[in-house]
Amino acid sequence: MIKDVEIAMVNAANYALEYKDKNYTADVAEIIKQFMKSSAYLNMKPGLSIYSVAAISEIMKLKSCKESKSKSNRQIMQMFVNTIPEFSKRIQEENSE
Repeated sequence: MIKDVEIAMVNAANYALEYKDKNYTADVAEIIKQFMKSSAYLNMKPGLSIYSVAAISEIMKLKSCKESKSKSNRQIMQMFVNTIPEFSKRIQEENSE
């Protein structure tokens, strides 16, 4: 069972990148919906879903931005991983309000 916020976010972001590669026309809503049905989501500790959904949204923003068009999924994932501490802190702050 996934218990750590950062692991959950990386797991969700990786799922999103893989799903997008297989389903090029998929939008963020479809990816989130499919993630929620997947075993990756079902093996998570309750309460981590908000981080997973946020991670999917963020990684898709990174993938679609102009600067990332020539980058591989691995490079995009590295960009995302570098922002996780700040990103998860923002989610915690917004979630506590």
